[in-house]
This record gives sequence, C-alpha cells and structure tokens, in this order.
Amino acid sequence: MPDIQTQIINLVDSAQAAQLRQENALIQEIARAYENARRDLLARFSDQFAALGDDPTPEQIRQLANDANLIRAIEERLAQLEHEMNGIIRSGLTDVSDAAFDLASKEIVLVAEALGVNLLPFALDAFMELTIGPAIEQVPGLISTLRAQLLGTLREMLASGDRFSDIVRIVYQRELGIFPRGRISAELMIRRAVIQAGNNSKMLYYAQAQKQIPGLQKQVVASVGGDTTDTCLRAHGQIQPLDKPFNIEGTPSYGRRQMQPPFHWNCRSSVAPYHPIFERTSSLTTPAMQAAAQAELANR
Repeated sequence: MPDIQTQIINLVDSAQAAQLRQENALIQEIARAYENARRDLLARFSDQFAALGDDPTPEQIRQLANDANLIRAIEERLAQLEHEMNGIIRSGLTDVSDAAFDLASKEIVLVAEALGVNLLPFALDAFMELTIGPAIEQVPGLISTLRAQLLGTLREMLASGDRFSDIVRIVYQRELGIFPRGRISAELMIRRAVIQAGNNSKMLYYAQAQKQIPGLQKQVVASVGGDTTDTCLRAHGQIQPLDKPFNIEGTPSYGRRQMQPPFHWNCRSSVAPYHPIFERTSSLTTPAMQAAAQAELANR
C-alpha cells in the first residue's frame, strides 16, 4: 500500500481533475446565461429598430438613444442575468466546497490513523458561506461593468445615427461584442473562485481537525511538469503552520505571502495537510518533492 504522503498526493491529483470538470461545467452554465441575455436584448433591439421603418433617418435613430422602454428592457434583463449568475455560482461553488470538505476529511483520516488518533466528528455547514460569499460579492460589479459598457456604447452609436448593422456588430455580435467580453471576465472570476473555494474549504476543515491533531500543518502540492509555473514549482512542498502564509517566489503571482492557492491566475496548486510524522513514515519526503520541482526548474 502507498505510504501516507503518497496517498494524500494521489487524493489531491484525483480531486484536481474532478474540480476542473466542475469548473468547466460551471463556466458553461455562465456562458449560456450570458448568451441567452445577449439574444434576448438583440431581439428586443431589433424589434424596436424595425418599428422605425425600412429606411429610418439618422434623426429617428438618434431618438432611440433616450427611449425609456429600450433602456428599461436592458436594465431588467441585466438584473435577471445577475440573479441567474448568483444562483449558478451558489450552486456550483456549493458542490465544489462539498467535494473539498470530503477530500479534506479523507486526508485527515489518513493523518489521524498514522498518529493513532480517534477523530471525533464535526460539522462544517456553518462555514459554507465563507467559501461561496467572495464570488457572489463580485457578481454585481461584473454586471455593473457590462451595463455601463452596453448602455454607453449603444447610446453613443444611436446618438450618432449609426446604422442597425453597425450597432449590432459593435454591441451585440456573438463573438466580439460587449457580451462576449463580459462573459470572459465572468469566466476568469469563476476559475479563480473555484480554486479559492476548494482550498478555502480544505483550510477550514484542517483548522477544525487541528483541535484534535496537534502539530497539523499545511503543505503546497503542485502537479510537477512542463506546464507548471515557475511560481508553483518553487512553492511545491513548502510547509507552514495553518495560520501562517506561504512565501511565494517567482512569477506570476498575486503576492509574496498567501495563505493558500491560487497563487496566480489559472493556478492549479492545492493545499494539503502535513504532519512531521510524514518524514519518518513516508518514502516520499518533503525534500524529495522539492528536489523534483527543482529538477524541473533546472531543465527550463
């Protein structure tokens, strides 16, 4: 049977693959929500523009810039999009956090067994909002930016008397318009939020487990390979007390002292439990982990 350190890393690797699937599914839902909003508002705009007749004058087009019904339709549909995003993110990140709590429980059981500790059960439902809230709080800002860009550009083009085809190309185009840009911003936020929710959930679990396992610490586990960033290779294997930040070197990074991954955009490192007993009972020691990362760095 693999030693305890190897078992934990195998659990982390498997969980990372599952988390990536969760992340991609969540991004697809967000993309559908943005696309549905784009289609609805394009249809509404097309109907109102068509009401001007077959060959509207620039003056008729300019009047649409202050059309209260058009503006209200945009406001209402974007409010609906915000509500939809809140629901999608809350549901998706709840699943991510549940999976992370489950992973942490398996890791901690391995540590407890190695130490001969009989763990008493504990619940973490009260902590769930801590893993979801940071992402939910970003949604109004995303929609506010989309609203400002959409209304600002649309009003400017209408006030200039631009043609219908030009307005659709700049404002409502599926690939290059305002909505795709807003969707990309939301996707970037989701990717970071998924990694944060997963690692934050694990840290909450470790903090509870530490009450029963003295000496429990945390360790960075990166997937060492050609795609691993300089930052994560340098962090791989680093150990810190649960309440102390990791020291982050290299680029890219969000900062030099961080409590847990993600350390940068699209970071795939994970936090894992650590106990000094690992070095006496595992063939995969911390120096061996760090040597593998250093060898990868040296080959670049």
